[in-house]
Amino acid sequence: MKRFILWVMILLATTVISSCERDEARGRNRTFYKVETNLGHLNPLNIDLYFYEYDDYGYLVNQQVWEGVPDGEAKSFRPASDATQLVIYLEALFYEGTLKAYLAEVFQLTERRTEIVINGETQITEYNPI
Repeated sequence: MKRFILWVMILLATTVISSCERDEARGRNRTFYKVETNLGHLNPLNIDLYFYEYDDYGYLVNQQVWEGVPDGEAKSFRPASDATQLVIYLEALFYEGTLKAYLAEVFQLTERRTEIVINGETQITEYNPI
């Protein structure tokens, strides 16, 4: 009987501890960013986006890629838990040639959701803005 009670207590303790860990993990990283392209009027053949996530000290902590981006569509990404800034690199193939550039803006990931629209008016630069 003592053994049975001991096993029940161990099972109960394991369940409580694992559920607390799951709650902490769920609440820890609820930030995400949503990216949408709207370059249809420029007739891109292909668009690839590279996302560079940085921490408060300017260190690269994560990279993500969205290849073959369908123009006019949006996709959400969850950054690394310590990422606070986002830089986007764009490679777009047109009939006239290829555009390879960074978006000039550094996006802050302090909000729960950062929405980014890349269109013909988006400022670009050849250098990483960080």
